[in-house]
Amino acid sequence: MALMSPRLRAEGFVHGFTTRPGDPPALGPTLFQASQVHGSGVLEVRPGDHPQALRGLEADALVARSPGHAVGVRVADCVPVLLADRETGHVAAVHAGWRGLLAGVLPAALGALAGGPRGALVASVGPHIGPCCFEVASEVATRLAEGSPPAVVWKRDGERPTVDLGALAEHQLRTHGVPLVERVNLCTRCHPALFFSYRRDGPLAGRMVGFVAVRAPTGPDHANARGWSRTP
Repeated sequence: MALMSPRLRAEGFVHGFTTRPGDPPALGPTLFQASQVHGSGVLEVRPGDHPQALRGLEADALVARSPGHAVGVRVADCVPVLLADRETGHVAAVHAGWRGLLAGVLPAALGALAGGPRGALVASVGPHIGPCCFEVASEVATRLAEGSPPAVVWKRDGERPTVDLGALAEHQLRTHGVPLVERVNLCTRCHPALFFSYRRDGPLAGRMVGFVAVRAPTGPDHANARGWSRTP
C-alpha cells in the first residue's frame, strides 16, 4: 500500500509513500537510495550508476534526471520530501529530520535539482511524526524556532515543547521558491497500523520509503488532481 500525492499524480510522476509493509512496489525504473546520515549531502544519480554502489555513499537527498531512474529515502518519523520539476521531469527525494532541516538539506536539494527559477517545482511532504508526538529539548526547539513561523514550535506550560517538522519543511520549501507544496498530515507515531515509528517502536522499527521516478519532459493533461489516495 502506498500514499500518492494528487499533484504529482496529475503531473504524471510515478511516486509514492509506502505504508507499514515498508517495501516500494515494483517500479520499472531503477530505484536508487543512499546511506542516510541526518546531514545536508546531496547525491546526483548519473547514467551508468549502479544502485548497490550508491547505497554505500552518504547523502540525505538524491537527484535523478535520466529516464528509467527513481530515487527514494527511508523514514520512520523523519520527513520524506519528494520534489519534481514539471518542465524537465527531473526529480529529487529528501530525508529531512530535524538535524537535516537545521543543516539545510532542503535548500541543498533544491539547488542541485534546479539552481535557477523554481516556479515549475512541485513538492510533496509525506507522513512523519506530528507535533502531537514530537517532543524535543528546549535548546533544540530554540534552534528550530529561529527564522521559522510561530506554528513550527508548540510550547506547553510545564512540559517539553513539541515541533511541527512538516510545517518547518513547508516553510523552507516556500522560502526557497517552491510554489506548489503538498503535505499529508498523518502522524507516524499515532497510526501504528499504517506506519513505522522510531519514537514509538525504538531501534527495531522498520522503515517506510518515499520514492519518485524521472518523467519525460512533456507530461499529460494535468486536470485530475483530487486528493490524497492509497493505491495497492
